[in-house]
Amino acid sequence: MNEQSLVTRVNRLERENRRMKLAGVLVLLGITAMMVMGQAGSGAQRTVTAKQFLLQDENGKDRGNFFALPDGTVALTLLDSKDKPRFALAVNPDGGTSLNIYGENKEQLALNPQAFRLIDSKGNPRMAAAVNSDGNPWLGIYGSKNDQIELGSDKIIFKKRQNRPR
Repeated sequence: MNEQSLVTRVNRLERENRRMKLAGVLVLLGITAMMVMGQAGSGAQRTVTAKQFLLQDENGKDRGNFFALPDGTVALTLLDSKDKPRFALAVNPDGGTSLNIYGENKEQLALNPQAFRLIDSKGNPRMAAAVNSDGNPWLGIYGSKNDQIELGSDKIIFKKRQNRPR
């Protein structure tokens, strides 16, 4: 073999090598693009169906749930680190809605579109406000000794428990 044929042969091999490298890079890019497009397409079309979803913290402890009951009620409940409910949102089968926010000692703020109630740690209502079925407003304030004041558009009631003689 002479020097000229050796140079020609090396040049041809280098050209083929460059073409092979380019083809390999293009194939790799094509496969990567298909994988990325396939994941993006399938992710947008996925549906997760369940009767309940549990939310857990990094230690695996339940901190909330989103569920549907057999009667058709749908609810979301969030718990604190001591497993006490702190927030609850529900939609009833008839379309009624409610929102409850709970305090450290079971105090509660209960809301729905027609009324709200403040409840103490013993489960006793302390304040309530509502719009009656006739559209008139109503407000009730309740003391710890069964004292109560009720204000409506057509009446005001004040009741105080009397101490009975022994």
